[in-house]
Amino acid sequence: MACRYEFLTRNALMALTSMPDWGRDGRVHRSPGLDSAYEALRLAEAAPAKAVAMAAVTVRRARREGDGVACAVAERAWGLALRHNGDLDRALNHLTRAVRCAEEADARAVAAEARLTLAYALAERGRPERALEELDRALSTLNDAHGRARALAQRGAILLDLGRHDDALDHYREALPPERAFEELSRDAKQGLLNPDLVAIFSGLGTSVLANASAEADALEGSMLPT
Repeated sequence: MACRYEFLTRNALMALTSMPDWGRDGRVHRSPGLDSAYEALRLAEAAPAKAVAMAAVTVRRARREGDGVACAVAERAWGLALRHNGDLDRALNHLTRAVRCAEEADARAVAAEARLTLAYALAERGRPERALEELDRALSTLNDAHGRARALAQRGAILLDLGRHDDALDHYREALPPERAFEELSRDAKQGLLNPDLVAIFSGLGTSVLANASAEADALEGSMLPT
């Protein structure tokens, strides 16, 4: 069964794949190496083998040229692509390097993005406490509302998986507009990935929501049985 926090983070993993580097003149300035790194990040899910090859070349080039930001983004792409290939141990190595490269380059926003991806992989690897630590570090440097919302939603999903329901729901409420949070939670309950009790708790709509979500989850489970 898929991890219960995945429904809130599956889209966040590829967010900001084309984050601009604004110069003092108000125009976007980005090195060729950083362009390649973001292209590898864009391909990480759809074409992981191609993304790994591109990221490897980009990392070598970035190290030669002393481009720490490009190195960090390429390492993140490399780790994310490996994660999509199911190689979590190697993915964690590259994602950890992504954080280190970004910090050495004093690129706090890039480091925070790398930590979000690292936390996702750590939670998948069965290391939720370490994942929460990484998310806390990311939240300490994230200033934009969108980035903080993603980090809070991801943190809430891990807390939910740990059985800390009240804390998790507090995070969802802070991270997402109520109607979107309810929609996300309801969809996950229908897919059998989330206890529908939590949907009822969050929505405040009581047993009718619970009954509907449970019935739809049961129907979905029955339709997936071999005939």
